[in-house]
Amino acid sequence: MKSVYLLSGLGADRRVFDFISLDYSEVHYVQWITPSQDETITGYARRLLPQITNDRPILIGVSFGGIMAVELAKLMDTEKVLIISSIKTRFDAPWRFKLSGMIRLNNVIPTTVFKMVNPFTYWLFGVATAQERKLLASIIEDTDVAFLRWAIGVILQWSNEEVLPNVVHVHGTRDRIFPIHTANFVVEGGGHLMIVSKAAEVDQIIKNVIVGA
Repeated sequence: MKSVYLLSGLGADRRVFDFISLDYSEVHYVQWITPSQDETITGYARRLLPQITNDRPILIGVSFGGIMAVELAKLMDTEKVLIISSIKTRFDAPWRFKLSGMIRLNNVIPTTVFKMVNPFTYWLFGVATAQERKLLASIIEDTDVAFLRWAIGVILQWSNEEVLPNVVHVHGTRDRIFPIHTANFVVEGGGHLMIVSKAAEVDQIIKNVIVGA
């Protein structure tokens, strides 16, 4: 079995992976740790490395987890890096991210905003069913605000320009957080949380990539 390490999105945990099987792999979950003040994304990735104990693993990251998967892959030998609803380089990020990073918007947003769940939140993440809304609300409620504020900051200022040759990018056409730029696999109608809302299709893509790797 291939060793697969999963990296969830901002504030999320392994629940976002509950809708895909991966029963053909040896699955491990990378746990977020508390970032140091003003820690760089590279420094943070280095502190995550000890959690990855297998040689040439496959990394799968969703959203922020995809960005961290890329950063980890720059520090170690990997077989494949699957990023879902994420970005490969700073060039994939929308222009508003670059502007927000320049003015360090994450440092001025009130804490209460990070915990807001309303119809706009559901629209932004592309969730529609009651089950999806309940899951998203639960994830946001459990989010550590300090970690979230730091992570948003490093996303907004991410400077990576290197497209790693073994990165496989899976993205939805209706992702409103990271509007689709380029991707290896495109999921029609997939929003930012398509690993839940389009789980069957995403699951099949992942299986094809891993089993055929």
